[in-house]
Amino acid sequence: MRRDLVSSSQDGTPVTGERETSRYKAGVAACGRRHTEEIIVLDIQDICCSAVRKGGLMRQSNNKKSRDVTAFLYERLSRDDNLEGESYSIGNQKKLLTKVAREKGYTNLVHFLDDGISGVTMDRPGFNDMIAQLGQGKAAAVFVKDLSRLGRNYIEVGRLAEDFFPEHDIRLVAVSDNIDTDEGENKMVPIRNLFNEWYARDISKKRRISNKIKGNAGEPMGQPPYGYMKDPKVSNFTFPSA
Repeated sequence: MRRDLVSSSQDGTPVTGERETSRYKAGVAACGRRHTEEIIVLDIQDICCSAVRKGGLMRQSNNKKSRDVTAFLYERLSRDDNLEGESYSIGNQKKLLTKVAREKGYTNLVHFLDDGISGVTMDRPGFNDMIAQLGQGKAAAVFVKDLSRLGRNYIEVGRLAEDFFPEHDIRLVAVSDNIDTDEGENKMVPIRNLFNEWYARDISKKRRISNKIKGNAGEPMGQPPYGYMKDPKVSNFTFPSA
């Protein structure tokens, strides 16, 4: 004689073997559904991750293409450079650098400039902005009229040319100095940087001497005070403006 299995429910009432079997089957079915749902979720996650990876690779590829055709053109002019003629004007620097950069295959040209700031200081707004963007990998090359445009500080410009630019895979082109780092190392770079710093010191010394001579002769050293203007006939006298 077969005896049915008996178990107790949560409220203490007996549960027959057939009801127990039914509950077991329902539990198996529920587990199957959960397993299927987990598989679907994992498949969706794999698809999403794959799409993200592909999107990231595409963005990296596009960024590299954009960088390869981008060149930064830096122009600088100070009072000292005004003594060297019109060729150093910001406008002429822009024309020259634009022409050379396009000839070398760069199509996205970005200009940075500092007007009226000496190259002795490396703390210049346009220069600092350019260096920050170069550090972010936004350009493949830097064009300047000559190395003195980057600065007249032997140590700092040397650090840029020998360390910063090579580490960031940046091409340096100094047009008037006939320097292009893509054509190999130029041993004249340190010497030119040294002469550029000496030039700044020499100009500063000459200006101090000139100012001292003018002062001893009684010539005004600056602009006339408010309400006065220079006499066009006598440079060292002023008279009240009308």
